Amino acid sequence: MPSSRINIPESLEECYRTATPLKYDVSELNLIIFSDHHRGTGDRADDYRFCSATYETALAHYWKSGATLVLLGDVEELWENSIKDVLYFYRDITAKEAEFDQDCRYLRIYGNHDSDWRSEKMAFKYLKINRPVHESVKVEVFDGEKFMGNIYLVHGHQGSFFSDTMARLSKFFVRYFWRHFQRIFNQPLTTAATSTRMRNKHDKFYYDWARSHEDKLVVITGHSHEPVFNGLTYADRLEADHRHLTRKEDNGTLSPEEVKRLEEVRNRIAALKKHDSTHLNPSGQALPCYYNTGCCSFADGEITGIEIMDRSIRLIKWTASGEREVIQEENIRRIMSMRTIRTPD
Repeated sequence: MPSSRINIPESLEECYRTATPLKYDVSELNLIIFSDHHRGTGDRADDYRFCSATYETALAHYWKSGATLVLLGDVEELWENSIKDVLYFYRDITAKEAEFDQDCRYLRIYGNHDSDWRSEKMAFKYLKINRPVHESVKVEVFDGEKFMGNIYLVHGHQGSFFSDTMARLSKFFVRYFWRHFQRIFNQPLTTAATSTRMRNKHDKFYYDWARSHEDKLVVITGHSHEPVFNGLTYADRLEADHRHLTRKEDNGTLSPEEVKRLEEVRNRIAALKKHDSTHLNPSGQALPCYYNTGCCSFADGEITGIEIMDRSIRLIKWTASGEREVIQEENIRRIMSMRTIRTPD
């Protein structure tokens, strides 16, 4: 039986060499990056149905703010459904996304579940857009005449055995077998989006590849549905906060606000143990070279994404009630300058 070993570095390097280049001045960056909607046809196999209203609220906000909409793959669930069925059911939101294209503020990158869009003919016909869908994009960031570094946008399935090498067979299995099982039992397929082990492997490969790359590189992916900021997952940040606050507690130097924060952190860590939390750099020390958007198909109706605007990069969350929350924020110039620091192997 073929090995399911992930061969990400070689696949990523080839994809990076052929990436579509785009040049931006840091003062002009105004991007909102979403991925992994997995739009179906509204049935129990449609993971996006919980987040549809939340996403529409977010989309209206970014339209008004003048942001460029970047869709980082797996927007339509085309392993389970036909293009016509998905686009008909979600025709209103697809049309709203296409409005960004008419205003030259639209960038699409395909993933493994919507790789049909690699065909320009298909994309023009069904998505009603005026530009091709890319496999990856290299954003070359300048500060005036000074080159700051590259932001590499890619879905993140490259090199995965089932999502890349054997994608056609996987699509056949999901569409004609698993889809019906999921409708009956509401049981998701084991993928990087649902398996802790696979998420850990995915994030580690991409982080290590970005960290060791000879270019000044910041990588942003989707695919695993796990939000990552500055090379740290949510669980990583909680562990780092817990260590810091516990040391202060042992020294008797906790402020009243920190006492409350420590209790909150402990409760959140306890809650995570009941779920599939993932760790990338549990020490809390990481090079800010890898980010993950999370997804637009969380079962609680929330969505996450990455903003690059106002000379900052942010991990944001939109709640089911339509509220935008900034989870983390960092100055993009600082990120680029830190990216030149090489850590020991």
